[in-house]
Amino acid sequence: MAIFSTPVEPLCKPDSAPRRLPLPLPIAQTNLYFPPAGRQLHRSAGRTLGLNRINVLAEQHLDLTTSFAKQSANRVKTVYKHATREFPDLGKYKDCWPIKDYLIQHLQYTSRKSRVEAAVEAAAEAVMTRKRRATGKTKKVPITSHHVKHVLIIICVVCGRPAGDPDYNDNCSKLQSLSVDTLSRLPCASRSEFR
Repeated sequence: MAIFSTPVEPLCKPDSAPRRLPLPLPIAQTNLYFPPAGRQLHRSAGRTLGLNRINVLAEQHLDLTTSFAKQSANRVKTVYKHATREFPDLGKYKDCWPIKDYLIQHLQYTSRKSRVEAAVEAAAEAVMTRKRRATGKTKKVPITSHHVKHVLIIICVVCGRPAGDPDYNDNCSKLQSLSVDTLSRLPCASRSEFR
């Protein structure tokens, strides 16, 4: 016994289906998957999708030391305009969300990196200024491991980073090659533990 007595018509014709499909929504709204954390996804996505050009546009039009939320709306629109000119398919998405998501991630990385570099440079200068005053020397004095420990404490305080973070260990090697005259601007530099 047949369940349907009349033939069922398809809801849409096969040739018109791709044109009628809606464009995907931003991942934050759909939660289709959870991307792996870290900068590897950010870097590999940029290389794979050819979005390195968007990095160049961001460098030309945006301030890389501030987050996406603090950027000028007109400058962000300029980046959108240039990016959609080079990648026309990205302009089809609502509010250019792929470009926006990529810029948010990129600017988050660059602003954090600039804060850490400024803190490292400032911490190294403060330590060296104190060391010069204590020894009475005016020439460059090399940074010892004792001073590196104090500089990294300052970096963690300024950036809110835990000591086991990979950037924490990377900064140890950076301190050996920094210029020494930049650190007294840091607010933590006058604390009693650095005297």
